[in-house]
Order: sequence, then C-alpha cells, then structure tokens
Amino acid sequence: MRSPGTPGFHVPGSRTLLFAAQCGNGPVVQLIVPGADERHPAALAERMSATIPYAALARTVSFDALRTADDLASAVVPEVRRFLDL
Repeated sequence: MRSPGTPGFHVPGSRTLLFAAQCGNGPVVQLIVPGADERHPAALAERMSATIPYAALARTVSFDALRTADDLASAVVPEVRRFLDL
C-alpha cells in the first residue's frame, strides 16, 4: 500500500526501530529490510510491515555472501530502487 509522504528506510533492530514505530502514526511510506541475525530478526521485520501503515517489506534481499559495504549495497539497492519505483 503506497501513500504520499517521505519514504523511510528501516532495518529492524537498528537504532531507527523506535523511529519506525513512531512513523506508523503518519502517512510515511517505509521500506523495511529484514535482517539475518539475532540483532535484526526477520520475524520482527514481518511484524513491523504488517503493523505500520504504508510499510513495504523487502522480500528479496539476501545477506548470505556479504563481506563488504559494496556487497551490502549490491544486495539492498535493487529492492530500494523497486520501492522508489525507479
């Protein structure tokens, strides 16, 4: 579900988690990226995307072979581009 507003980008378990919860009260479109470890649990991302209005869950991000920041960008950027309709 998309709505006008400033896009948000959140990784559950990060410092932006509280901010993401607060944004659930307004028309802010948010992309939530599930993590792959204890600190960034995928289940939390799924709950957040189901709870926060206008949230979208990034479902195709894989963290299996990440070694560098460039690897992370390569894993996340395609999903962000889809989210922003670029």
